[in-house]
Amino acid sequence: MLGNGTVFGRVVWTMLPNLVRGALYPYYAMAPFCLGVAVLAGIGLDQIKPLSTRLKYVTALLVAADLIMVGSGRPMNIVDVKREPGITRVKIDGSTATLLHLRQLTNGQPPARIDTHESSIAFSTTAPLTQIPTANGYNPLVLERLIQARLSFAKGYRWGAWYEVENMASPMIDALNIRYLFTSKPIPAVVNGTPRYSLTAEFPGFFVYENLSVLPRFWVVHQIKLARTPQEAFTSIHRPDFRPATVAVVEELKPPERNVGVRLLERDTESVERFRMDDISVRRYDAREVVVAVRTKTPGFLATSEVHYPGWHGWLDGSEVPIFMTNGAFRGVALPSGDHIVKFRFMPRILYLGAGISAFSLLLTVFVCPIKRGV
Repeated sequence: MLGNGTVFGRVVWTMLPNLVRGALYPYYAMAPFCLGVAVLAGIGLDQIKPLSTRLKYVTALLVAADLIMVGSGRPMNIVDVKREPGITRVKIDGSTATLLHLRQLTNGQPPARIDTHESSIAFSTTAPLTQIPTANGYNPLVLERLIQARLSFAKGYRWGAWYEVENMASPMIDALNIRYLFTSKPIPAVVNGTPRYSLTAEFPGFFVYENLSVLPRFWVVHQIKLARTPQEAFTSIHRPDFRPATVAVVEELKPPERNVGVRLLERDTESVERFRMDDISVRRYDAREVVVAVRTKTPGFLATSEVHYPGWHGWLDGSEVPIFMTNGAFRGVALPSGDHIVKFRFMPRILYLGAGISAFSLLLTVFVCPIKRGV
């Protein structure tokens, strides 16, 4: 909590390695800091001798209730909501109708994503409050691969935490399932001679545009480009002529024999017509499991806008299959022709390892540590 406002804080900050410095954000330090202050306040209250135990509990409950009532529904307690309504769970800029309209725009299974262009960062950072899905956000620990994907349409810098849409013509806007753009000023409807954006709604202070060429969260391509390294994949998706609707950039797996299912698709063929003949329906979509039904007349590749992360596993018609890193940061699965059910499930080993360590520590505390009685 020393920050860069103190001499000692600035000196320590410059001496830290980049790996440590990149993880030191006040948002994460604030929680243990506030917990420490709360513990000290509780100890202080307990030391007030004239107060009975019951009165101390009543005082603590009143303080907690006051904090909850003052701060409920707002991400930070720094501004009076009457002077600056901001974004809450029930309103945007003080309007419930605005929030409901935006929720209706993105409603679906799965819902469409929004992003911003020269607009407020609040639209991207308050998705947990508004329940409006965003393709962006503000995450100091965001995956480098997702950063590289967003650098297709944003300048930014490598370890930044928030990347707005800047290049309106980038094909990766479509690949990320960014269906709506929130912007503080009008944007061109035609980009590179092609109708691209349509004004959908206008509110005080911002406009909402629909991306007419947006891709769904799951789609089938019949042509892939194999990449040997992540950097080779990033170079491909950053190109202005990248066409994610028909070509997927797929990184090779090791050992090489695991790539048999996609090597047949590595050819220069036009696949727009076959793309239109494919049929996809989302059967289940939640944080830990996704189920998709796919029908394709020829062998293809299921591309997605879902971020790939260690711990995700894939199944094709009940048999586990490898998940390919697709378009730099996302999940993809090779498909034979016919009707199929594809399932993705998040089962990270670290989750079960952490649970085991926690259980062992609890047992150790209960049965090994001495318990003082009658103190």
